[in-house]
Amino acid sequence: MNRGDGDLDNRRGGLTDEELKKIAVILAAELQANTECRLTEEQQQAVIDLIGQKKKVVRVTLYIMGAMALWILKDVYLYITEHLVFGWGR
Repeated sequence: MNRGDGDLDNRRGGLTDEELKKIAVILAAELQANTECRLTEEQQQAVIDLIGQKKKVVRVTLYIMGAMALWILKDVYLYITEHLVFGWGR
């Protein structure tokens, strides 16, 4: 298949500088058009508060899970030390 500007084997080398500049201009125009935030001030503040609450909940959850893991490890340690006697006290 011929495209008119060269065969397909030449495309494996990548895009030309001119094509890259065209793509960059199009992308820059698209990104500039979409940079404004569509949320109101109240909605933005609500999102910020929600993120802050999420951080607090995650921190508390990790603390609780860590405390539970330590409690379980303590119980496992005590169980092992009470049941392994190695013949002492017989």
